[in-house]
Amino acid sequence: MSIWNRATRFAAVISSFALALISCGSQGLVSDNVTLSSQSNSVAQLSSSSTKASSSTVFTNSSPIATSSVQNLSSIGQSLSSSLVGTSSTTAPASSPSSIVSSSSSSLPSSSAIASLNTQACVYTPSASPAPATGTLACAEKSYKAVVIGTQTWMAENLDFATTTGSWCKVDNSNTAVNTNTDYCDVFGRLYDWNAAMASCPSSWHVPTRADWTTLDTYVQKNYGFYVGNYLKGSILWQSTADPSVNVIDAYGFNGIPAGYYSAGIITADNKYTAWWTATETSLPTYAVTRYLNYAYTDLVENSAEKIKGLSVRCLKDSP
Repeated sequence: MSIWNRATRFAAVISSFALALISCGSQGLVSDNVTLSSQSNSVAQLSSSSTKASSSTVFTNSSPIATSSVQNLSSIGQSLSSSLVGTSSTTAPASSPSSIVSSSSSSLPSSSAIASLNTQACVYTPSASPAPATGTLACAEKSYKAVVIGTQTWMAENLDFATTTGSWCKVDNSNTAVNTNTDYCDVFGRLYDWNAAMASCPSSWHVPTRADWTTLDTYVQKNYGFYVGNYLKGSILWQSTADPSVNVIDAYGFNGIPAGYYSAGIITADNKYTAWWTATETSLPTYAVTRYLNYAYTDLVENSAEKIKGLSVRCLKDSP
């Protein structure tokens, strides 16, 4: 073989070897990138499961509904949501349906852990008045107004059943939270952590599930359109807003009033915000699904909150 042919073959071998090295290196970089991307996605999914937020949508039922008014929130409205779910998003946070588990999940506390604290006998008497149909739930410590909306019978007031732990009232003229009764609870009802809430509705009534709230939301939408929050807000105590789309109508007598929320020893945001527990947990065991109204929103927004927070409770009458 000539010297020229030998040199040519040698150069070809070297070239092939170099290309192989480059290919291997590229595959290694791609593999590393895939791994990093996968890790980033896992972190994003974990964050999403607790504070799912969208720049253009909120969830008022199982499907997202575009809401332009959410885009124009005041800084106060933004901070209320973020303090409950731990996010600084500028939109109304909403739980992802994929992060929510059934209220019958095994992750719920045992039955002994949430055994009913409210053993008092309460008697419900429906009213013969025309629509919206109303009634009275007479309990030992207090009587509550009730209202029929569609096929459901809801308390038309926030629950005010005193528990030894896990519920709070606000001291008059301060933000301090106490377990004793105050004038605040006479108006707004008590604020409960999730475990206390789950045990506080009287016999034949229950803490509504996510599905129960969706039924309410869907019924109001069917009759009035997407601005469900406007039609469930009570007519008093809400801070005013310049947004002309936000109104206080209370079409059914549901009387959603701004009770605020409890966190770390204080109660804040009364006159701006109210949130109610559901009996449905999220995929994170320390969070549960909520529904809330905000003075700057037109919607009944689905969200989630830590179970140690104090929120309002609306009891729903058991189906016949």
